[in-house]
Amino acid sequence: MTLRKLAVESNLPRDPAALTMNFFARKAGEIASKVMMFTRAILCLVFAFSFIGAATAIGATIADHQSANDFGNIPAFYFNTVRSTLHIYYGHTSHGSQVMTGLSMLDGENHTLYAQPTIYDDYRIDLGYPEWEPDTRDFLRDNPETNLVMWSWCGQLSDEGTDVDDYLSRMSNLEADYPSVTFVYMTGHLDGEGPSGTLYTHNNQIRAYCQTNNKVLFDFADIESYDPDGNYYPNDTDWCNWCTDWCASHSCDGCVSCAHSQCFNCYRKGRAFWWLLARIGGWNPSATVFYVHPNGTCGNNNPCYTTIQAAMTAAGDGIEIRVAGRTFNEAPTKGTAGTVTFTGGWNDAFDERDGTTQMYAPVLAGGAILNLQPNIRVVAP
Repeated sequence: MTLRKLAVESNLPRDPAALTMNFFARKAGEIASKVMMFTRAILCLVFAFSFIGAATAIGATIADHQSANDFGNIPAFYFNTVRSTLHIYYGHTSHGSQVMTGLSMLDGENHTLYAQPTIYDDYRIDLGYPEWEPDTRDFLRDNPETNLVMWSWCGQLSDEGTDVDDYLSRMSNLEADYPSVTFVYMTGHLDGEGPSGTLYTHNNQIRAYCQTNNKVLFDFADIESYDPDGNYYPNDTDWCNWCTDWCASHSCDGCVSCAHSQCFNCYRKGRAFWWLLARIGGWNPSATVFYVHPNGTCGNNNPCYTTIQAAMTAAGDGIEIRVAGRTFNEAPTKGTAGTVTFTGGWNDAFDERDGTTQMYAPVLAGGAILNLQPNIRVVAP
């Protein structure tokens, strides 16, 4: 990357203590020396800053039709994070296979970025079989590395006799017995009965429970109920009739087969599931503060990164990156437009800045601007 401009700006431009540097350099050594000179000057000044300190509470995590739309916003970093950290068990029958078909379609679209995560694909029974719970326990006993479990319904939620309370109770018991495992709840597929039907009543019961109790939900029915423009089809079926009209006027990828439905429906479910996995993997699309600590915990603040570069890669315009008071032997790069603020010297809990963060000079291009705050020392490699 050719370095054309390095901008280090204070976020208090009217304060006499604020310092703005915009300069051009031909050699990296010249850049490092100038940044060090100005950084020493900054550290000698007295600043009074106030920052918003707490990470945003996420609450219930629900993958729905909007999640499928927002798939494109997932930072590339999190696809790798999911593949390296999540070990998934997914039990389902034919309708549930739509998620796997969608993942396969995305994998074929861009294998480098969307290669499938580690999933044990148990195409055998679904939530309509009482064996799903003991089978889950058996699998977790034999595969202790598993940290995410999801089961799908077939058509049972359209039946008035289906005991949703029993389902919710079984899930709650599993969560209590396996606290290190994320259990994903699910709604049932559309059946054409509309909002007055039994399916809607049961699906809404599951949604309300997940919202109230901050659970993780894959809203299978909601994804089928809306086209990408947000038009609502409450009386549709699992075939996804609106998909026919949508794909007649838009480009839609094909597939070998999407069980009981059309390929675009499977594609949307794959996108929504990746969104859910990225959220579970630490991505918070509403976050305005990122954290960096080599220990990877960041005082239980999220999103947490172990390197400055990882945080820089994921950060969009307006993000503040809070970096632990440690030495980072890296020169982070940013090649996209936008302003990122660095605050350094944070303690392990990230509730006080009592140290110094040491790093190499950042490399910026493409309109990127770094707003460098006190407690950061930039040194030459």
